Amino acid sequence: MNIRRLIFISFFFLCFSTGAQCLIGVKGLPCINNPIEFVSNTPGASNHNWNFNNEGFNNSNSNPTFTFSTLGSKTITYSCTLPNGKPCSSSITVVIKDRPKIKIRLLSDSVQCFENNMFCFVDSSVSGDDDYCIKSIKYLFSDGELITKYGSKNKPVALPANFCKSYLDPQGATYTLTVEVEDCNGCIYKQQ
Repeated sequence: MNIRRLIFISFFFLCFSTGAQCLIGVKGLPCINNPIEFVSNTPGASNHNWNFNNEGFNNSNSNPTFTFSTLGSKTITYSCTLPNGKPCSSSITVVIKDRPKIKIRLLSDSVQCFENNMFCFVDSSVSGDDDYCIKSIKYLFSDGELITKYGSKNKPVALPANFCKSYLDPQGATYTLTVEVEDCNGCIYKQQ
């Protein structure tokens, strides 16, 4: 079961240079280690040059993808040649947010008999920034059971929280738990 969630956010910035327009955009969430697509919405432009806060450069694509591995405010500078031969350049600032931190602890024994088994956990996960706002948490057990908790910016998921799981397979096995946390910035982290 694929519980990944595709999130698409687009910001468009209009900049002017020597009477000509450069229209650039950003697609994706500005989260650490999350690929972000930068888009030149300047039809017919050539000689595309991107500077990603001096952390990386791209001189070949009009719509490159870049992944920031550090947090904070990032200045992205774009320059190109317009169809009329004039140069055009602009800059935008993107703030890269940290991803949530998953903190799950097993409260019960990790090995149990089939009859009356009960695996209990405490979830103390936190968001990647200082507002501690968690929008959703998904607990996917390897037997296919999915437990989801939803919140919002005004009423985030209440943590820490306990949850328990019983397994019904009398054959027994080793089971896994995959946790996906989305904070109120839209940053997502998934861990097994």
